[in-house]
Amino acid sequence: MPSRKLHFEDNKFYHIDNRGFLKMSIFKSENDYKMFISLISKYSEGKIEIFAYGLVPNHYHFLVKQLSKNGVCYFFTNIQRVYSEYFNDKYNRKGALYEGRFFAEEVRDNQHFQNLVKYILNNPLKHKLVKLGADGISGLRFI
Repeated sequence: MPSRKLHFEDNKFYHIDNRGFLKMSIFKSENDYKMFISLISKYSEGKIEIFAYGLVPNHYHFLVKQLSKNGVCYFFTNIQRVYSEYFNDKYNRKGALYEGRFFAEEVRDNQHFQNLVKYILNNPLKHKLVKLGADGISGLRFI
């Protein structure tokens, strides 16, 4: 795989996402989401700070700040590797779970940061995974 053009720097913000190979679901049950979330806390400490994230059945989005050298790569490489092993074992499958390496873009400015937070937090609504009621978002359902 060719090297990444974007080089991650400490104390900078990044939008990261990835999706399932051929847009397949990478989360099939509530336990899959729970497993992925457990990896977030395991691998993020001291490496990245997470400002927003969203998980939908076939992809994820994160808005993170790198705290230490190679923190972004360390975090996403590990959660994708460990989660892929879990998923392939659980569903008795082989092969790639993700389309490829994760997508990454540096956050340009405060407006870009704010737009990304809104986009990431509204992503489950966009994919009709939650309903918006008078009291806000409610009714999460897993497909």
